Amino acid sequence: FVDPNSASIAGVLTGNPDLIEEVAATRTLGIILRPRFIPNLTISVDWYQIELEDAINVATPQNAAELCVDLPTLDNEFCGLFEREVGTGGIIDFIQRPLNVAEFTTEGYDFTINYLLDPSEWGIQRNVGLFNLRLVGNHLKELTFVNLPGVDPDPDRGEEDAPEWQAKLDLSWQYGAFLANYGFSYFDETQRYTKQVRTSNPDIADPRYWDYKAREVHDLYFAWEARSGTTIYAGVNNLTDEKPDIGQTFYPVSAVGRFFFLGFDLDLALM
Repeated sequence: FVDPNSASIAGVLTGNPDLIEEVAATRTLGIILRPRFIPNLTISVDWYQIELEDAINVATPQNAAELCVDLPTLDNEFCGLFEREVGTGGIIDFIQRPLNVAEFTTEGYDFTINYLLDPSEWGIQRNVGLFNLRLVGNHLKELTFVNLPGVDPDPDRGEEDAPEWQAKLDLSWQYGAFLANYGFSYFDETQRYTKQVRTSNPDIADPRYWDYKAREVHDLYFAWEARSGTTIYAGVNNLTDEKPDIGQTFYPVSAVGRFFFLGFDLDLALM
């Protein structure tokens, strides 16, 4: 007896000579602001909208098996990737290869804020160094994937690896040969289960665990550059010791947790 729930099945990974080129319609619009009343401040915002037809996708064997039976008809390209046992219908062989799917669309905004603060420009005579703030982020307005022509669109925004909001903040202080940096990376909650799964099986999990928690990671970095060309650095990643979400190992943060490091770079050419 071979337990079908735990048995592994061998397959073949191949190319696909029948692939055709992807065709994309891309629209972008951007603006850059440098207000005179705040020197050294730059704000940029870029809007994008991309429609990709005949998109190439390599589905995992598990996803391909699910799409084979979930699509409106079994007469689809995904079912053609599997060989089934006569009588039981169990999968005994499969082919994993790239396929042209119907459509992929996305729309969103990228934004960047960069501000260099020189206290001397504000009338401060004492040398207190330079401060730099940089914020880079994205708002994902739409991310839709159509597996095959004629099937319902699959809205992927909010699913794992596709958060609606994400951002990276860096605040640096440079004083002579000394550098200090604070970094913060963030993205909002993402779905543990798709809307289709929630609708078909509302009791799949406690509602508290329908979504993965947001990523909120704080990092510190310090460096000092000596005249000999040696740079000594130290810091800590994940300062607040954030943990992966329940049932996960590396999402939305690494299982390593709080991590301290210390090291140096030595430029032998300057010695």
